[in-house]
Amino acid sequence: MLSMSNNNSMSYNDQGGAAEPATEAGLETTPTTSAGAGFGLFSTDYKKVDAMCAVKTVLVTAESLQLTFKPEPSVEERGLTRSENNVELESFAGNDDLKAMLESSKDSSKLEAMKRIVGLIAKGKNASELFPAVVKNVASKNIELKKLVYVYLVRYAEEQQDVALLSISTFQRALKVSVSQCKVFLLLSISTFQRALKDPNQLIRASALRVLSSIRVPIIVPIMMLAIKEAATDLSPYVRKTAAHAIQKLYSLDPDQKEHLIEVIEKLLKDKSTLVAGSVVMAFEEVCPDRIDLIHKNYRKLCNLLVDVEEWGQVLIINMLTRYARTQFLNPWKQDEILEENSEQAFYGSDDERKNKSVPASQPYVMDPDHRLLLRNTKPLLQSRNTAVVMAVAQLYWHLAPKSEVSLVTKSLVRLLRSHREVQFIVLQNIATMSIQRKGMFEPYLKSFYVRSTDPTHIKTLKLEILTNLANGANISTVLREFQKEETKEVREKTTKQEVSLLDLDDFAPVSMPAAPRPAMLSPSLITDLEGLSLLNTSLTIDVTSPVYVPAKSHELLHRMSGKGLAAQYHFPRQPCIYSSDMVSVQVTLTNSGDQKLEDIHIGEKKLPSGLQIHDFNSIESLEPGASITVSMGIDFNDSTQAANFQLCTKSDQFNVSIQPAVGELLLPVTMSEQDFRTQQGKLTGMNESTATISVAPENSSGRAIVHKVVTAANLGVVPSAQDSIHRFAAKTVKAADLVLVTVELKEASTAQLLINTEKTVIGSMLQRELKAVLTQG
Repeated sequence: MLSMSNNNSMSYNDQGGAAEPATEAGLETTPTTSAGAGFGLFSTDYKKVDAMCAVKTVLVTAESLQLTFKPEPSVEERGLTRSENNVELESFAGNDDLKAMLESSKDSSKLEAMKRIVGLIAKGKNASELFPAVVKNVASKNIELKKLVYVYLVRYAEEQQDVALLSISTFQRALKVSVSQCKVFLLLSISTFQRALKDPNQLIRASALRVLSSIRVPIIVPIMMLAIKEAATDLSPYVRKTAAHAIQKLYSLDPDQKEHLIEVIEKLLKDKSTLVAGSVVMAFEEVCPDRIDLIHKNYRKLCNLLVDVEEWGQVLIINMLTRYARTQFLNPWKQDEILEENSEQAFYGSDDERKNKSVPASQPYVMDPDHRLLLRNTKPLLQSRNTAVVMAVAQLYWHLAPKSEVSLVTKSLVRLLRSHREVQFIVLQNIATMSIQRKGMFEPYLKSFYVRSTDPTHIKTLKLEILTNLANGANISTVLREFQKEETKEVREKTTKQEVSLLDLDDFAPVSMPAAPRPAMLSPSLITDLEGLSLLNTSLTIDVTSPVYVPAKSHELLHRMSGKGLAAQYHFPRQPCIYSSDMVSVQVTLTNSGDQKLEDIHIGEKKLPSGLQIHDFNSIESLEPGASITVSMGIDFNDSTQAANFQLCTKSDQFNVSIQPAVGELLLPVTMSEQDFRTQQGKLTGMNESTATISVAPENSSGRAIVHKVVTAANLGVVPSAQDSIHRFAAKTVKAADLVLVTVELKEASTAQLLINTEKTVIGSMLQRELKAVLTQG
């Protein structure tokens, strides 16, 4: 409401001095609703039910402004409009001149004043006390002046809404106007923005929508919704792009508008303009990232537009398509696979075509053409000047390209090492992670990781870690000589502090067995250097443990009214499935709520997405009225939250039902020591790590409360921790058995850092969102 009051001040002054008596008289003698109509608050295009309801709400809210205005400013108000030191006082010495220029009748003077004001804002100066003088020009016919006024309004409507309300009070005292007239300011500013949304100039239409969406007041949500819907169909791609940006602002203001916003997102996803693509994908990721079905029809278009989108949009689209492809295509990282292009059948081919083709059991892996389309269209972006774009493509290739093609990103990543130190650090972190699994990718570029005297300590440490990962019998001499050059105190201290380092003597077990035959590739001098070190590859044993907590919550599978007396509920017992280790165990409780006996209850036709499987429960011969029975079934969700759709049948009826798991039910708790946890966490950094800072609810600030919240939301095992402020949890995915490591570290001021490490980036991001929600809620 604060911001709206500000913006409403601006339109009143455009009515002219002669309008003031009429305005006051109108407000004193006519009802509130007729006053709004008398000033033409909305054009005929906006006479809709939701918009009129919003107007009435605004008018009612305007009445309450009488309680907030004071004849004299308070201490807080004076603090907002005055500088805190002499330097700022001097910088605002010319504010009177700026106010005089803004009140001038010449557009050139007003334009010059606005340029100086925007310059003050760009330098970090506080120009909020000029708000009353600026808002008078919001309805100016000069396009350049109006654009600068909109820039000013966006700044203070979104970031300093208390200043916006205060400016109304200041404006009232400065002009000696009544509170009734301030109500008119509140109403007319919305009308001004609505008229601007119809302006012939696309920049004005976009700026008006940007200002309107920056007013963080719930009572104008219907008006914002209407403006976004109309802007989404605008002929100008720039306006449609602005509409996509406004979607996120409205969603953060009122999440209840999600369904309406999804309709707008679906429409904008069909847009063929490269200017809109990145913005609508950002809105999609913010509002409805789980609605993968919206991407199906637009997948190929996004792939083809990718190379022409601006760099900011390229990063967003690549990350979204990476997440999409990992859930929709087969994993190309198969052992001893034979890659073959399939030019006949596409990913979106019909089901009939797939059924008609007989697939031999021994058929090799065949890459889907749509999968290949994504790899082919992102490959040129490896030459991008933007570091974020190159890193996004590298992540995509790492997860989606066949092993024989992953090395295509190597040269581009090494090229980034010539950039600034900040870029080097991020790139080296990811190379260190990749080099653990794929040594051969970076071995030809070993010299690129040699330590330089000008490298800071954290860069040196990463380079040494990479050299360690790349060491083998052929280059061990070179690597050891490189380490000898770095035998300084600083490097030694840094190396000994590393908890995961292959060259730390504490990490090697002493030789406690008969000496094994030494490999012939090692020279006698190297054997002497490595004497006493055991280079045996010890693998970590990860055991599945029993669940820490099993929620009693059940989910409705079939309502008794829809099931003609048959009711069904399901829940996840969080136990290993007895039918297959790849399946999630599900218990279904069937109840006969009718007055007739139900016979032959069984699972009928299944409509499952690719990769999902269901193990049926045994058919139930009969179920007497009022009786209940619990049966077990197994579902292979393929480590995704896609719903398993099937028919629950009786002798005479079939009912369509679905089971959709929460991301926390796709895990099995594991047990490990704190040291093992740190070791595995060190291998899952870079692209496999996601972190967030959250505000913890007061009742969740204790260690016991955090553990209870986390294990309730997800099937995680608790890892012992030596620190009271750090809580660690571990699990592995049911299907792929990939580790999922969760760390919650309590900070000061009721904040905490949530860290998730896993190769399953989709599961990691969804789990982070779910844990963030449960920890911030009471």
